[in-house]
Amino acid sequence: EAKVIEADIEASNGVIHVIDTVLLPELKEEPEEKTLLETLSERGDMSTLVSLVEKFNLQDVIDQVTVLAPNNDAFAEIESDLQNLDDNTVIEILKNHLISGKVMSSNLSDNQSVDTLGEMDLKVELRSKRSKKQDNAKGTINFTNMKPSKQIIKDANGENLEGGFAQLYAG
Repeated sequence: EAKVIEADIEASNGVIHVIDTVLLPELKEEPEEKTLLETLSERGDMSTLVSLVEKFNLQDVIDQVTVLAPNNDAFAEIESDLQNLDDNTVIEILKNHLISGKVMSSNLSDNQSVDTLGEMDLKVELRSKRSKKQDNAKGTINFTNMKPSKQIIKDANGENLEGGFAQLYAG
């Protein structure tokens, strides 16, 4: 709040009012920009992924990428298999969850092909559904490996999936 201490000083091109303080705009703090690893680390359900990225020194690899981030429950499903793999295979699996660039779910289209840094070719499948309580559309985006490998990965029901499968939930 500024108080006028001298008013109505006339000049040829305007009027001056002397005030007792400098008028400052409300300073808004810029939100701190966090890296992908910092953002993942803040989530309690991503600790396994974070520890694997750190263990294999992939911090620089997850820069300017989109992460299809398996949560701790997903890693728990394959924990015994993961322990039996060599380091290079684990690194390749982690790279299969990275897409170059920033890919927002709203920019994906049905049947779009997306390559991972692990050279896996994923097909995007969009499925929309309506909530019974709300009239807004919600959807699931599925990424399915288009080049099946010899890897055997099991889904939540214990069924074998050829290649790999991950889901990004939008809504």
